[in-house]
Amino acid sequence: MLINRPEQVMGDLHRGAYMSDFLSRMKSTAKADKKTVVLPEGEDQRTIDAAKIIVEEDLANLVILGDPEKIDVPGVTVIDPKNGPKHEEYAQKFAELRAKKGVTIEQARAQMNDATYYGTMMVKMGDADGLVSGSVNSTANTVRPALQVIKTKPGQKLVSGAFLMCFKDHVAVFSDCAINLNPDAGCLCLLLECSNDCNVTLILGIYSHTQINSVRIAGFR
Repeated sequence: MLINRPEQVMGDLHRGAYMSDFLSRMKSTAKADKKTVVLPEGEDQRTIDAAKIIVEEDLANLVILGDPEKIDVPGVTVIDPKNGPKHEEYAQKFAELRAKKGVTIEQARAQMNDATYYGTMMVKMGDADGLVSGSVNSTANTVRPALQVIKTKPGQKLVSGAFLMCFKDHVAVFSDCAINLNPDAGCLCLLLECSNDCNVTLILGIYSHTQINSVRIAGFR
C-alpha cells in the first residue's frame, strides 16, 4: 500500500486543510464543470441517499440504473438496463469490441441487462462522463467491465485503485488497496509513477492486505 500525503490534491489543497475544506474544493470543482455520472447500483438505499444530496447541491447530472418503480429521486434520469433506449446499440458495440473473445450478439444482449455493463457502455459511447459503483458490487465486478470495454490508456501496464482519507490535519491518498494484492518491486514503481501524475508528495509504506477474512486468496492469511 502506498501512502501519498499530498501537498496538492484536487487543485491547490494544502496538507493543513481540514476535511470540510477538502470537500468544499471538490464540490466547487464539480460545479465548475458539471459532468454526467451514471450510478449502476440504483436500487441500493445508499446510492439513492447520495444521489439526492448530489442533486440538491447541483454537483453532477445523474443517470441512475435500475427499476424506476424502486427509485424515487427527483431531478435524475432513471433507466432500466433491460429495456434501456440504447440496449441494442450498446449490445452491438459490445459484441464488436469482444468479438475476438468469441462474444456473440446474443451474449452481448444478455450482458447489457447487467447495470454495470450497461453503465460502462454509456461511458464508452460518450453518453456519460463517468461511473461510480462498488457499494453493492465487489471490486472485481466493478472493474471487470471497464477493463473489457474501456481498457487502460495507451502505454499503461498497470491497473490500480486508490482511496482518499480525510484527517483533521491532512488528506491522504492510499494506493493500491484492492487490486494488486501482492505487488513486487516493479509493480510498486508503477504505482509510484501513477500517483506522481496526481501531483502529490509521496511517502512509501508497505502494509498487509486484509479485509478481516472477507477475501480469501491463496498465500494470504
